[in-house]
Amino acid sequence: MYELLEKTSEDDYDTDVDLEGKPGETITEEQVYRKACEDVGVSPISYYIRHHHDVHLNLNYRCMSPKAVKALSIALVVNSGNKLKSKDAAYFADTLSVTTNESLEKLNLRWNQIQTEGAVALSAGLRMNVTLKVLDVSYNGFGNEGVLAMGETLKFNNTLLELRLDTNHINNEGVTMLCKGMDINDNVKLLCLSNNPITVDGALRLLEVVRKNDKSNLETIRLKNVLVNETFMELLKNITHDHPQFQIETKGIGGSIVGSQPGRTDPMKVIQDYLDKRKLRLSDFFRNMDKVGNMSVPVSDFRKALQQFNIPLDLVQVEELLSKLDHDNTGAIDYRFTLPQEP
Repeated sequence: MYELLEKTSEDDYDTDVDLEGKPGETITEEQVYRKACEDVGVSPISYYIRHHHDVHLNLNYRCMSPKAVKALSIALVVNSGNKLKSKDAAYFADTLSVTTNESLEKLNLRWNQIQTEGAVALSAGLRMNVTLKVLDVSYNGFGNEGVLAMGETLKFNNTLLELRLDTNHINNEGVTMLCKGMDINDNVKLLCLSNNPITVDGALRLLEVVRKNDKSNLETIRLKNVLVNETFMELLKNITHDHPQFQIETKGIGGSIVGSQPGRTDPMKVIQDYLDKRKLRLSDFFRNMDKVGNMSVPVSDFRKALQQFNIPLDLVQVEELLSKLDHDNTGAIDYRFTLPQEP
């Protein structure tokens, strides 16, 4: 029987399974799943059967057993918060390594308990996978050994576009290990490493990937808890000259470093002066970026607007400004401060 810790409704699970197909008949995804359930000895989840054609399949917080994970892993797209353990990750590794799998493009394993052993298993499966484009393994305790395995995988995998490794106990040493793979990789566009014990030294090593690897496809690195310095910003300035599409998101520049440069113009005043010359209001500048109308603008859109309008801010000023406008590091700017204050 299906080993379940928490059952939401009787409708979620079936026991009557018809697995026999006719000779020459094309095998469907549902039949593959049902056969997998039979092989591992669990009952199929009828919710999955009803929704397996959805673009995103959400099976959050179902506390699946290892056998249930194995049966689902072939077509699994989103599986966040299911309390997966290291041994469960090995099942995903088997699935990821099957190069004939043409459906699995996005795998979300946030908030599980994969840890180092599971990270090694997943990395091994990912090495030869040819379909997966997005992998989110944030909050899983990979550690440096786990990210070492991922770095080795990145030397071989040529399809992964987004890799999210936030909150995984990865320090500067782990970053160095990961970068050995990134030094060779030419497909990853987005790399997320926020909320790890990484310092500016680790951030500098990541910049070296873009500087040294001519084939690097990196467009965005996220290190939202890392304070950087002038050395970092100078290297970033040189890199963006040759790679204008590249950006790295950090917590900002250390206050003492910014303050050490006398005569620096307040970046918000630079924007205000630019708009005043064109008879534009600051509130309208932000409102034009607010596609939702909730008085909030994504930091990424704000960066793009600065470039599109050719506002004369250097990289140091931009980071200094963002550290104030998004001081809580939410990835969004609340621009209510630009509106006229009531008396």
